[in-house]
This record gives sequence, C-alpha cells and structure tokens, in this order.
Amino acid sequence: MTAEGGAYALILFCSQEGPVQIGKLGRLQLRRGFYVYVGSAVGPGGVRARVAHHQKLSPRPHWHIDYLRPHTCLDRIWYSYDRVCREHRWARVIRALRGASIPIAGFGSSDCHCTTHLFFFTRRPSFNEFRQRAQGSVRAGKASNATLRGGEAGRSKVKGQKANGKCEIRWNFAI
Repeated sequence: MTAEGGAYALILFCSQEGPVQIGKLGRLQLRRGFYVYVGSAVGPGGVRARVAHHQKLSPRPHWHIDYLRPHTCLDRIWYSYDRVCREHRWARVIRALRGASIPIAGFGSSDCHCTTHLFFFTRRPSFNEFRQRAQGSVRAGKASNATLRGGEAGRSKVKGQKANGKCEIRWNFAI
C-alpha cells in the first residue's frame, strides 16, 4: 500500500450485539455480521496513512468510524488510488449490493449528501460483485486509470493472485 490518495472500504466483522454511542450522531444498534465503511484519503500519507489509522483503536475518537472500531475486527480492505474522488460513488455501489442495509443514517457522511457511508451485511459482501459494479460506475463517469484492489486483514505478506486473467493484489495487515 502506498501514500497515494484514493478511496477505501473497510470490511469489519462484528461478533456482538447491543447499542454503541457514535459520538453526537446517536446510538447504533450493533448486529452480528459485517459492516462496510467507505472513505477517502487525499491528505498526507494517502490511503496507507488512513488505513493505518483505522487499524488502531483511537483513544480519542475523531471520526464516526473511530467509535465503531472497538466493537469490530478489521476483516478486509478494498482500495484504489485515484485523483478522482470515488468515495460517494462507492457508497452508492455498496448500497446496491445484495444484502446491504443502512444501520444508521449520517455515519461518515456529515460533509456530503450521501445518506451514509456505513452499510451492514449479514454475510461478507462480495469483492468481485463490488469490483464489477464499481468499475462499471467508473466507466460511466470520468476516464481514469484507477485500479481497484482488495485484501484480507491477517498476518501474512503481500501476494498476487490471478483472478479472471488479471492480477488481484491482496494486502494483508498484521493486526
């Protein structure tokens, strides 16, 4: 993962149920399953720095996601490097994936017109379905050379795998 700017989606697993306070936004009723949080990283350090922040639990929560992270495990990360802001488009794509629901309106989207940047799934969402729909939306928008990548959070090294004749990069983090 590099310091380039881009978009990312955190796939988080939650094994518990119950309420959690999300700053001033309100209470989120946790459910057992997968949460997907969409964000962008255009500042210093780009995607690498932002994902590194989300890997750790924040002692002083700043973003809505910082309140949710202590109740979840980072399972996978989807990301792309691009100068075009894809965060809002990705939110629309993820909302349209099979099984997606909105657990709380306004999460991560207080600075935009999106309903939310947090989605809930009872089963892990499909990276292939997301990639297919997201790249379709990229083609429908401005031309770009963005490459969408996905990876598992774990304890191993970077590996490349063939997927549909293309190399899919998997980035594994030591958590």
